[in-house]
Amino acid sequence: MAKVLDDDIGLFTQGICWLLKYFKNINQSYKVYLKPSVSEFKQIVKDKKADRLYIFGHGKRNCLKFESGLYIKYKELKGHPKKQFIGQYHCNHGGGKSLADYIEVEEKDISNFYRFNLLNYFKFFLKYIKSKI
Repeated sequence: MAKVLDDDIGLFTQGICWLLKYFKNINQSYKVYLKPSVSEFKQIVKDKKADRLYIFGHGKRNCLKFESGLYIKYKELKGHPKKQFIGQYHCNHGGGKSLADYIEVEEKDISNFYRFNLLNYFKFFLKYIKSKI
């Protein structure tokens, strides 16, 4: 969902490389969707096999912004299939309900404020290190 090189670097500094290494280390299958459209994102959330969502990009607590400039309000996704995990690794300021407030979820990682790339980076790095022990 990045628009410019700075956004791509921001995604890297969020620690996505460590998250993917973690998935490989625990033999967890995954798919990465780069810059999906609004309709593609809706299909991903609707997919019962997509039981863990790690959402990176730009947004607020209650919505996600797409490269096209469009937003999707998470309330539009109410009632979609239950997920094991939802993490919103975009800014979560501005109040409102998160995606996990509209979809039944077992575990979530959603802040009430701006997400700091460096903190996310270390979070995923530690997750990877712990999976190696």
